[in-house]
Amino acid sequence: MVLACLGPVPSDDKRQEVEALTATRFVALDLPLDWMANAPEALVDVPTRLVSLPNETGADLLHLNLPSQAAGMETAKPVVVVSHSCVVT
Repeated sequence: MVLACLGPVPSDDKRQEVEALTATRFVALDLPLDWMANAPEALVDVPTRLVSLPNETGADLLHLNLPSQAAGMETAKPVVVVSHSCVVT
């Protein structure tokens, strides 16, 4: 399994916690989350970078936590998208 992180890079202790998991590879991407972007242009590279991960890592599918991450995405891999928010609504 590959766990890719967008947004701020997790702290060292959080990265070590993930890296200690068996059969899990952690990848920190230098890309903003949609709600952290200061302009729409900041998100242009997100779909392309996410699509490249299975080619680099051998992943069978993409599981995304924001529908905006799939906007404009072109891939033959299955894509699962769920909405998740830590914001109380």
